[in-house]
Amino acid sequence: MNDAPSLRELQAQFFTAIAAEPNGDATESAVLVHIDASHTQSAAERLQVYVDAYYGRLVESMRETYPKVSACIDEEAFNNLVAVYLQEHPSRHASISYAGASFAGFLDECGSLPPFIGDLARVEWARAMAFEARDEAAAGLAAVQSMTPSQLLQLRFSPVASCVTLRSAWPIDTIWREPHAEWGEQATTLRVWRTPEGQVFHSRLDEIEADAWQRMLGGETYAEICDAFADLPDNEAAQRAVSTLGSWLATGLLRLEKTEPDSAG
Repeated sequence: MNDAPSLRELQAQFFTAIAAEPNGDATESAVLVHIDASHTQSAAERLQVYVDAYYGRLVESMRETYPKVSACIDEEAFNNLVAVYLQEHPSRHASISYAGASFAGFLDECGSLPPFIGDLARVEWARAMAFEARDEAAAGLAAVQSMTPSQLLQLRFSPVASCVTLRSAWPIDTIWREPHAEWGEQATTLRVWRTPEGQVFHSRLDEIEADAWQRMLGGETYAEICDAFADLPDNEAAQRAVSTLGSWLATGLLRLEKTEPDSAG
């Protein structure tokens, strides 16, 4: 009977050895029985090289994902935060790109940091995930240009996979540009997305557009979305409703949802 682990099992043991306890000690790892010593290093020392390298790459990846958060605090403080974070939230994903998935919530609990730091991290994480999101065909202006007004008003939309909406009590887009400045609270709705060319952007929505966007996210028809502009003068409301939808479509933010055929008549 062959008790040797399969390649898949051995790979799983090795990943556990380097990832289960970031920056840990390899001397007690179960995978050591499958690692030979070299002329200059013990099996544990050879494994420790990978444990240390993996941890170093995790820290580097966190800094690449959260450059604005890192800019708000000094390098040593950021490294210390990441060390504690990775101990509490060791990465379980094969890709280090997802190591920072819980970092924003972790920062929320760090009372000594700026109060907006968690939301700043959410912007950076949304931007990172927008870049990673699957490609998805957006509905452009051409998709609606041949429709009658009645057909247009019945449309429902949903955001493309890369598009994320964030809400903060802080002017988080401005803080993202100038993380060292002093800021007061200001409720902000932010939209993050990736263009077909692979560029990631974010923009702030004013109160009216935020209402319209939330209606869209809630599955409302374009006719119901237009109610977000109802408090504007009639001509301005119509112009704003048309230009807002046009901007969303031209920017590549939306997918068309299937609608039931109009059974009237």
